[in-house]
Amino acid sequence: MRKLLLIAASIVFVSAVVTAQHLNTTEVAVKGNLTVVADVMVGTSVLKAGDYRYACDREHITFTSKITGKPVLTVPCKGRELTSPSDQTTMQTITDASGRKVVSKLLLKGSSIEHVF
Repeated sequence: MRKLLLIAASIVFVSAVVTAQHLNTTEVAVKGNLTVVADVMVGTSVLKAGDYRYACDREHITFTSKITGKPVLTVPCKGRELTSPSDQTTMQTITDASGRKVVSKLLLKGSSIEHVF
């Protein structure tokens, strides 16, 4: 009986941890265009000012230069789920203690995830 209770409690705990994380399976893969007007930090990397194509495959967001066609930055896709997909692409930034612009939130048109870094 104790083993059965222990197994049941373990299953409940694991289920709670899994559902509390970003559910990539519910996110729609999206692609679009983004213009960055000034250099910004995305996670630990700098995304230079310029025009980009982005693609979120539910695991990573990749920014590709529109000029060269080469990927310039790939970051993990993570964040909380929104109640509905975003109707536009929006990048919110904050200024850190050293004066650098840091992306705090990225909403991608068509995605129901509030991406954070």
